[in-house]
Amino acid sequence: MTAKGIRQIQKQAALYVARLYSGELSEPEEAAIIAWCKASPYHQLEYQKALAIWDNSSALPRFSEQTPRRQRIKAVLAVAACTLLAATLSISYLHSSTKPKPDSALINPLQRQYQTVIGQVSTVTLPDGSELTLNTATTVRIDFTGKERQVWLQSGEAFFDVAKDPERPFSINTGMQTIRVLGTQFNVRKSADSIQVAVTEGIVSVHNNAKTAANNAPWQDAYLPAGSVAAFSDSSKVVSNNQPFKANSAQSWRTGIFRFDDESLANVVAEFNRYRHQKLVIEDPQAADLKISGVFHLKDGDSLINALKATLPIKVDHKNGQYRIYLDRNS
Repeated sequence: MTAKGIRQIQKQAALYVARLYSGELSEPEEAAIIAWCKASPYHQLEYQKALAIWDNSSALPRFSEQTPRRQRIKAVLAVAACTLLAATLSISYLHSSTKPKPDSALINPLQRQYQTVIGQVSTVTLPDGSELTLNTATTVRIDFTGKERQVWLQSGEAFFDVAKDPERPFSINTGMQTIRVLGTQFNVRKSADSIQVAVTEGIVSVHNNAKTAANNAPWQDAYLPAGSVAAFSDSSKVVSNNQPFKANSAQSWRTGIFRFDDESLANVVAEFNRYRHQKLVIEDPQAADLKISGVFHLKDGDSLINALKATLPIKVDHKNGQYRIYLDRNS
């Protein structure tokens, strides 16, 4: 592969990624990107590099809804192409023998996956302008086309700030349920056997992917307006409306703050363990039912441990990478 050929591939990859993030990708363009990436391992490699550069770039423009549509598209394409080309052209190829290996398991190049590790919180801007904030140990996959915007929440928790686009429905599939929206803000948390949804703006509908409930009755979609909090399993649902404080508290993790109001020690420990490598373990079952209230910071795990020892009749030992909690029967 010549240097000129590589530059041409880099340029095309940059233009494709810029078009993808313009929010105006048409079906023919979508098909063209997929075919182009499948045509050569060089195409695949440069397309993935261009995507990575976009994700890490802070030089791309942001617009309000009042900015004319044509102006937004034109500026995004121009700035993105220049940014991506400047970065990709700085990469040197030592020999033509560095040809990338073909990926026989190539997925749709319009799909993306985002992931956080334990203790990490990350915000990404999606191709349509929506913002997605991932909580600790979360994995999502997105697939945006000219007809629809699909997200798969594979594990963890995420806050969605969805850009309005009536012509392209936005949906989140958690496996058990599918959440559908147009433009709204809401939090979704996926546990082993249930999901929790808290809506702070707009309205969402939640559809159970099972055909019938536990009693063989047909499932009815749940509609959640702003201020709603709800929990869904594969056989039941619990919905509470007019709970704006709870709906906002459900996504307070985005600011690194946790608020507990007369919560059991077992629940508090379980929540904090999601963000810690060194886990807290309740060794005494009687200690699990103790109640605690307070506001704690995510990045200051020691403050929780100190607060527990100061306010509850417990003892805490640190051994083998774990904090073990016992009821202090002498208190």
